[in-house]
Amino acid sequence: LMDMQMPIMDGYTAVGVIRNDLKMDVPIIAMTAHAMAGERDKCIGLGMNEYVSKPFTKDDLFQKMERLVA
Repeated sequence: LMDMQMPIMDGYTAVGVIRNDLKMDVPIIAMTAHAMAGERDKCIGLGMNEYVSKPFTKDDLFQKMERLVA
């Protein structure tokens, strides 16, 4: 889970480092309290694999996690 509002390096920057600098293909689910229109598309476009907005249900999170590891 990638918190998009981390203090020193936000999730947008962190996913760029993971994908571009480290060249890692680890599954990443964006997690944010900002459920604004277009936020999911922005996260996916930057390299996240999935997106959840707070509050989310454990069932929703588990379904997304299962799809990523299956």
